[in-house]
Amino acid sequence: MPLAPYTRDTKPGEIYQDVDGEFWKVVGYIDQPAAILQKIGTWDAENRRYEVIGCPNADRWTHFVKKPE
Repeated sequence: MPLAPYTRDTKPGEIYQDVDGEFWKVVGYIDQPAAILQKIGTWDAENRRYEVIGCPNADRWTHFVKKPE
C-alpha cells in the first residue's frame, strides 16, 4: 500500500519502508496531499523526503505498521 491519504484523523508517526528496504517515519504533512518522511534513526535534512500522496513517485513506499482502526 502506498502512502495513506491525509485525513483530519491522520497523525504523524506511521512507518513506511521504501524500495531500498530502509524505514521511514511520517513526521508531518504539508497540507494535503504531501507527507514529510524522515529516515528512522536520523534527524538531518538530508534524510528527509517530501512525497506527494497519490503521485507515481509515492508508489515506492510500503506501509510497514498497520494503522489502528
